Amino acid sequence: MTCYSRRISGIERGYLHIATRGPHPTIHTVIDFDGTVPAETWHHASGVATAANPGMAVVRRSRRWAHNSHPCPVVFHEWVDDPNDVKEFHDDINLVTGPVTTVHVFQDEDRTRVVLAASHAVTDGRGMERFLVDLLAAVDGREPVGSPDVETDVEAARSLGASSRPQPNVTRRDPVRSPLGGKDNHRHWTSRAWPSAPGAMSARIGAAVARMIDHPVMVIIPVDLRRHLPHLRSTANLSAQLPLTIQPGQPWKSIHGHLLMALARKHDLAMISEDFRQNNPFTTTLVGSQTDGLDGNFPCAAIISDHGKLDISRFRTSTLTPVAMHSLPMLVPYSGMFISSSTVNDATTVTIAHRLDDDPQIIDTFFDLINDQMAD
Repeated sequence: MTCYSRRISGIERGYLHIATRGPHPTIHTVIDFDGTVPAETWHHASGVATAANPGMAVVRRSRRWAHNSHPCPVVFHEWVDDPNDVKEFHDDINLVTGPVTTVHVFQDEDRTRVVLAASHAVTDGRGMERFLVDLLAAVDGREPVGSPDVETDVEAARSLGASSRPQPNVTRRDPVRSPLGGKDNHRHWTSRAWPSAPGAMSARIGAAVARMIDHPVMVIIPVDLRRHLPHLRSTANLSAQLPLTIQPGQPWKSIHGHLLMALARKHDLAMISEDFRQNNPFTTTLVGSQTDGLDGNFPCAAIISDHGKLDISRFRTSTLTPVAMHSLPMLVPYSGMFISSSTVNDATTVTIAHRLDDDPQIIDTFFDLINDQMAD
C-alpha cells in the first residue's frame, strides 16, 4: 500500500481559498486519438497510473495531502463535441473525500478522446501530463515512469537557495473591469485554432490584452518550477504565479523581453516563500478573497498559460495514435479570464475560460487580436 503524504503547498493553498468561492478550480487536459481500446483496459490502466503517481489520488487531512486508496475513477461518455455540454466537467470536487482526479473517456467508432480532470489544488498541467504518460503506457502494457516525489514549492525553492533571495516588489494594482465585460462567476470555454506555430504565445496573447485596455493592468504568467529541478518526479502543483504589468498597446516583443528578464532573474522562485500573504499578488486576507470580482472588477486582467510545443508521441500506443492535445483552463474569481495555449506540430489552440455573461463579440474581437499578434 502506498504511504504517500506531503504538505499542502503555498501555491495549492491559494486554490483552496478559491474553492470556497466556486466553481472549483478544476483543470482539464484533452488528448484526441485515432483508435479505441476496451473499457476494462482503461480501468486497469488508471489503477496502474494512480499507483505510480499517488499524488493524483489524495484527500485532505488538515495541512497535508494523504494518499487515497482508490484509483482515479474512469467515466465513459458518448462522443460530445462541445466540452461545455459535459455536465461532469462542471461538478464540484470534495477534497476531503475525493476523488480529486477523474479520467473521462469519450469513444465514437474509431476515435477516442481522453480528458483528465483534476483539482488545481493538488496538481498542475505538467503533473497531469506525467499521469497521462503513465496512463497510456499502462494501456500499452509498459512500465510507468512514476512520480513519487513529495517536494512542495517552498521546499523546491529552499533547495535552490531561493529563501535568501530578495522578494520582488509585487505591485497590487487597483481592480479593473474584465476586458471581456462580464462578472458572472460561472465558467464557459471558447476556443480557436490556427495552422501556425509562431511561439512566444504568452507574450503574443499579452499583447492582445494590451490592445483592449486604456491603462496599465496586471496579468499572471504561470511558471513551472520544475524548470529548475528537471530531475523532480512530482505531480504536485508547482506552477508559480509570475505577475507582469502590461501597458496599453505594448508590443509582444516588449512583453516577451520583460518575461524573459523576469525568468532569467528567477522571479518565479523569489515569489515562493513560507508566508502565503507575502507572495500572493492579490488580496492578503481570506475576507478580501471572498469579495474579489463580485462587482465585475478584478485584481488581474488575465492569466495566460502557454503550454508550449507538446510532444504527443509520448502518448502513442500500439492501438491509439494521438492526433491533438490541448487544455481547458479553470476560471478564478480574481481574474477577468484564464487563457491557455498549446501547440502540436504546426497548429496552435487557444482556449479562454471566461464568464457566461462576457460579450461574445468582444471575445471574437480578442481572438482576432491574438491572430494579429501571431502574424506579427
